[in-house]
Amino acid sequence: RGTEVNENSFSPSYVYNQIRSSDDCFGGASIIDALDVLRLQGDVKLNDFGYLCERNVTSEDKNLALEYKIIEYREVAYKTTNKKTERVKKSLSEDKPIVIAMDIPNSFIDAGEVWNPDSTDYRAWSQGHGMAIVGYDDNKFGGAFEIMNSWGTDWGNAGFTWMRYSDFEYFVLFA
Repeated sequence: RGTEVNENSFSPSYVYNQIRSSDDCFGGASIIDALDVLRLQGDVKLNDFGYLCERNVTSEDKNLALEYKIIEYREVAYKTTNKKTERVKKSLSEDKPIVIAMDIPNSFIDAGEVWNPDSTDYRAWSQGHGMAIVGYDDNKFGGAFEIMNSWGTDWGNAGFTWMRYSDFEYFVLFA
């Protein structure tokens, strides 16, 4: 799975390097700004751009990205939306991918096949992070979404983890 994921992954840096809030690699970015780059410019494959925060986007990169533009995006759920889980499952069942902005506590860094937040994670907010939901299973771990992260195949289960619906409801800010 890891080789296939790496060959088909897009560069998070191509988008981030154009929208980050500071000149260093530690500033945040808006998920809406990221989606606008995907809609207006597209993205480039990870193998073509890499995961390099210091790299500037060139006109050649932008030409490569045009092949991978999204047509549109719509808000499915916000932090206070009722029935967030059901709305996301409906979109996934219609073959519509889901991008999320999620508050990630420190325990998320060590996620394995399933992410198990510790009890302190529910009290303190940490930092936001964008990822994709690629599937769901009502029976797995009591009902969970499969999350694909941009941190490479050494993270989680070859770049993926499962997040229980209850944790999704609590930690996801936007979908």
